Amino acid sequence: MFWARSECLRELLSLPTKEQTEIQNHQDLNQILRQLLLFFAASHEGKAYRLHRDSSLCDYRYYEEERDFSTTIVNDDIKVLAYYLPQFHPIPENDEWHGKGFTEWTKVRGATPLFEGHYKQHIPHEDIGYYLLDSPETLRMQAEIMQKAGVHGQVFYHYWFSGKLILEEPVKMLLNTPDIPMPFCFCWANENWTRKWDGDEEGILLGQVYSREDARAFIRYLIPFFQDSRYIRIDDRPVLYIYRPVSIPDIQEYLEIWAEECALASLPRPYVVGVLTRGATDPHAFRLDAGTERVLHDWTDNAVEDITAKLHHYHDLNTHILSYDEVASFYEKQTEPKPFTYFRSIIPTWDNTARYGQDAYIVHNSTPQRFQTWLEHLIDYSRKTLDQEKRYIVVNAWNEWAEGAHLEPDTHYGYSYLNAIGRALSGYSYANELNASAEIPKNAKVHISLSDSMVEILQSDAVLKQQFLFSLAHSSFLKQCIITTESDLVAQTIDTSILEAPEEADHLLLFSQPALFDTQAIEKMLRLAYHVPESVVIPNYYTQNKHLYGVTENGSVTTAALYGAPFVLLPKTFREKGYKNIRMRTDANCFLLHASDREKEEQSHITTIVRFHKAADFSELQKALFSLAAMKDSLVTPLLALQDLDNAQKMRLKELLAEIPFANGIEPQIIDYSLMGPTGDLRTLMLNDALKKVHTRYAAFLDYDDLLFPDAYSWLVSRLKETGKAVSFGRVYAAAYNSRTGTLIKRERQFEYGYSYEDFFYDNHAPIHSFMLDLEQINLAQIIYHQDQKYMEDYYLTLQLFKRENCDWESLSCNRYIGDYIHSADREHTLAIADETEKEKLLDDPTYQRDEKRITDLRKQLRS
Repeated sequence: MFWARSECLRELLSLPTKEQTEIQNHQDLNQILRQLLLFFAASHEGKAYRLHRDSSLCDYRYYEEERDFSTTIVNDDIKVLAYYLPQFHPIPENDEWHGKGFTEWTKVRGATPLFEGHYKQHIPHEDIGYYLLDSPETLRMQAEIMQKAGVHGQVFYHYWFSGKLILEEPVKMLLNTPDIPMPFCFCWANENWTRKWDGDEEGILLGQVYSREDARAFIRYLIPFFQDSRYIRIDDRPVLYIYRPVSIPDIQEYLEIWAEECALASLPRPYVVGVLTRGATDPHAFRLDAGTERVLHDWTDNAVEDITAKLHHYHDLNTHILSYDEVASFYEKQTEPKPFTYFRSIIPTWDNTARYGQDAYIVHNSTPQRFQTWLEHLIDYSRKTLDQEKRYIVVNAWNEWAEGAHLEPDTHYGYSYLNAIGRALSGYSYANELNASAEIPKNAKVHISLSDSMVEILQSDAVLKQQFLFSLAHSSFLKQCIITTESDLVAQTIDTSILEAPEEADHLLLFSQPALFDTQAIEKMLRLAYHVPESVVIPNYYTQNKHLYGVTENGSVTTAALYGAPFVLLPKTFREKGYKNIRMRTDANCFLLHASDREKEEQSHITTIVRFHKAADFSELQKALFSLAAMKDSLVTPLLALQDLDNAQKMRLKELLAEIPFANGIEPQIIDYSLMGPTGDLRTLMLNDALKKVHTRYAAFLDYDDLLFPDAYSWLVSRLKETGKAVSFGRVYAAAYNSRTGTLIKRERQFEYGYSYEDFFYDNHAPIHSFMLDLEQINLAQIIYHQDQKYMEDYYLTLQLFKRENCDWESLSCNRYIGDYIHSADREHTLAIADETEKEKLLDDPTYQRDEKRITDLRKQLRS
């Protein structure tokens, strides 16, 4: 939505969009008019304001609801404190200075984004709302939130101006309500109160005047708080922070008077902590007991690069913007112990746009994950440098909403920053929730629904329908849940289902596209759904999009990933509350099915050779076979060439194959080469011998840890039929794979360097699953091989198969992508070595050198 003067719209509204336009699609016209709106507005004076209904961001990957860590904390020697701003209630002074009813929320509600990707507004979560600190119940609510997250206590800012107090009522309420379990202490904010928020640095509203009388009155006021059992103590002394120790002319005098007055009240002298800012670098210089870090007190003194110029601004800005990741790294690197007791500090983020607008100081792109990593560094530092009773870490802040620095939950991140503290104190990594599993309750009710478009697809393709219903009917969750549905098709497939509306179900399983999935996939999704009941759960579906969906370490994804998912598991609450966070169950793999464009008799029969050995990963083999079963317009028979599987592995393979519904009931062929006598590495034997055992016209290869797109074979076969050649080619992405999360993280076009026979002859540009063979045009009897060849055995074969005349080299110019050549980014992956050091080692390997010479000799032979 945009806000504009009517004169800016006059030209737009006069456009002949009804009679003369040739645009047929209403959505296209709508998009064009949106863009023209800004075009015409630019010719007028003034600014264009975009109005946001809610947050400026729509990426909710880091959103979390509240978790309770109160019983799981193991790092209980670490005490996390947070600065507490008591300005969330009207006071007469603020009414006079800033307008009737002013609170911190007044500024927060007025903030707008300054640049693309700028998170504004910060809106409090519905659990807390725009609260007022006018009731003990608000403090009680905050104490409960603290306890669940593991936050030990609050450091209340104390505003004392020579006997004049402001914003003191909330902590007085706390003192007068002893059953609120909130440990606390004070930080004397001993700086002048000015009109700085209104752009006036010099306009002092309340000033500090230091004297012996002030010191005595100050501590006498605090003594009743010191006597409270909830007051935070170190060495049995009440803790008092001073924000600006350098501002007190004779701080020693203050300390002596404070000790005297405390002694008169039978209290030990305060344990005074100096905030290391505004010139204070060593608490010993002020005779203080300890110092606490003040993150960004000097804006890192240019150690972290300002990124303002790199951002897309909505206005002319005078901002100072740093990257949160760089800021965190800057402070994490400060590992040297201090010659004094030093409490580390941390920020969830920092952004005072609400106070200073276009002159704001901003830390950009904070995430709860990065916050937790930083906190874990501080926990380690505190353990190494502090005695057990002094291991305090201070968060800035609990509720500095106008500075963006709040642990309290908001509508964009939810409780994520609080949960990050709970995880760090419980010894859980941020990735701990990846594929987390809760128990499925007895009598859990799941409602299965099919979209209208999916029903149409199933009705149009009997084979596809059979495949999908096979996967659904064999799903393990059916035996653990009460199944309801309004679909006759589902009811006919699942005998135990109940025809019923979805309102009473705990979860809605909504299918929008047919897909293949293993027996455990939906059960795994359901277990995750019970662990994160506020989230939508989707499977890890194989997509052809070059730009992969970003998956966080805990499995969260963007809304874009949801739109492409063939089915989703929705919580019961989504009808009333909607949803924000979307989790991908990354070990619940599924493969989309596409209706065939051809009659059964027109579909091509293809045999795909897949080699598999005892050390290989069955889960990767399963995915490869599912990708073959999902192949469109093709009847694919996998030919599994096995080496050295033991009996248990053979049984596992049998069970795996029974879960995959190949089109038309096709059963995979199996050749166990370990029963034929040869020993050692049999990859070359399996490659060549299996090819000679293919009985279909068309043959292809697929390594067990690679994948193919569902239209791969229809493309390759169509090229063979169109050109009459013996070999056709597609392209495959070089795909990086995270073996821990089970997701693809990047696709690159690394194999587009060859387009001809000459290119191929000197540099293999055809991974083994990127081509298809028409065996009617190939004489396999002429193929030779070395059974002990370990490296480049596929290239040795294809050099003999591919000729200048018999290959559809033009298909390479189409750059049609048909699958992924996968390498693990976090572990060694067969022979696809990406690390340069490992490549150097390989080149020095005598076996590699032998096999490379064989390639060279074969080239010479072919040339002659």
